[in-house]
Amino acid sequence: MAAARLQHPGGAGRALRGQERGRAGAAEDQPVRAAPGLRPRRAGFLGRERGALTLPLFLYGTLLDRRVLARQSGDPRLPWRARPASLEGHRRVVFRGTPYPTLRSAPSGTVAGMLIRPAAGAMRRLRAYEGACYRLHPFRVLTRHGPRRARAFVVPRHLAGAEPW
Repeated sequence: MAAARLQHPGGAGRALRGQERGRAGAAEDQPVRAAPGLRPRRAGFLGRERGALTLPLFLYGTLLDRRVLARQSGDPRLPWRARPASLEGHRRVVFRGTPYPTLRSAPSGTVAGMLIRPAAGAMRRLRAYEGACYRLHPFRVLTRHGPRRARAFVVPRHLAGAEPW
């Protein structure tokens, strides 16, 4: 059996050996451009911090209380960076056997909530607060700037009750 040799598709290894490191082949007066299809990062209304989530987090239950969010995330400024959002096609129901909410599909339902973008440390604390039953699931939420992709903590379908929270 012959061993396969991995190489960059463009053969860049050979082309870069004789050039300076850093701006390989670029003239000093030319700006360095981003790869095609990539936009430069800019600070949005949710603030992109180092270590922040890729997608914002949609809150719809106990974390809507600013005091609870600040205490559980460990970031007292996080509640003030939250922005309103809503999730259509779902409703807020009880998590069976607990006083906490979860989401359940409902064609005519809408859940009001908030979007946040927690830093990595705050996200670890929020995961611990939510517990092992809650999992992050992707959703498309509506904001005043239009639809956005986000994630929310929800429990598996079989643990969601029918009663509204």
